[in-house]
Amino acid sequence: MKAIILIAVIALYANSANTTNLTGHQPLSVKALKVATQEFGYFRVHRMRNDASLNWTVSNPQDADFFTVERSYDGTNFESLCDIECAGNATHKYRDNTVFPGYIYYRVKSFQHDGSVITSPVEMLRIVKRG
Repeated sequence: MKAIILIAVIALYANSANTTNLTGHQPLSVKALKVATQEFGYFRVHRMRNDASLNWTVSNPQDADFFTVERSYDGTNFESLCDIECAGNATHKYRDNTVFPGYIYYRVKSFQHDGSVITSPVEMLRIVKRG
């Protein structure tokens, strides 16, 4: 069955390469459909005194509704810290001043107009001591 489908696809491709088909008409061209996707340009987390400072950019801010900043102390179980409105801005910041000493993992989720969710890479930070 796979061979029959493969032969049909090859035949269809070969026919579309011709300038005219059997009826003498131009074949329909198949164009790639480009779908806008959100990408994180960068996502950085650094220590600012005893707090965590998060900075990120997105490639298509016009496609995002809002962002959710998430934190984890084990790198697996994330808790939501806050939602940040996109408002068409490409660059965003958040400062977490409720951290405890240890290894802290952060990620940002971008909620899109079409209902999809794009998640940033996870970044880790170490806070040695508090205050």
